[in-house]
Amino acid sequence: MSPPVTSIIKPALIVVDLQEDFLPPNGSLAVSNGRDTIPIINNLLTLPFHLKIATKDWHPSNHISFASNHAATHLKNEGITHVYVVGLAADYCVKCTAEDSATEGFNTFIIEEGTRAVDPTSWETMNLGLKGVKVVSVTGEEVNQVRKLGN
Repeated sequence: MSPPVTSIIKPALIVVDLQEDFLPPNGSLAVSNGRDTIPIINNLLTLPFHLKIATKDWHPSNHISFASNHAATHLKNEGITHVYVVGLAADYCVKCTAEDSATEGFNTFIIEEGTRAVDPTSWETMNLGLKGVKVVSVTGEEVNQVRKLGN
């Protein structure tokens, strides 16, 4: 008999660009309803993720989100198997971070309630075009697997 799923996952939470520049009302690149993600993300931060990583928007001339900060190496060194991504903006940095994670071989999820898109009308279409990434609910089984790790 195979072990329960909760015994074989080692999850990480990546919070992308949850910073004032992307939050209304004063952010220079404010994402509509971006502040609505904060309580969801704060709740997720209480869950027993093995790693919790926050990124901030900074674009030096040679910027490549996942590569430039050696995230894949760090996650692999920690034995991470599942990556959950939240933050701003869904249709840009969150999408790219999640796709980079999937390309690196991690089981990757975007938690829908924990992100907002610059263009909310593109969200559904973007979901269909994600490569190797599953969009999940904060109340779904994928997040419940993380909750069960604390039991």
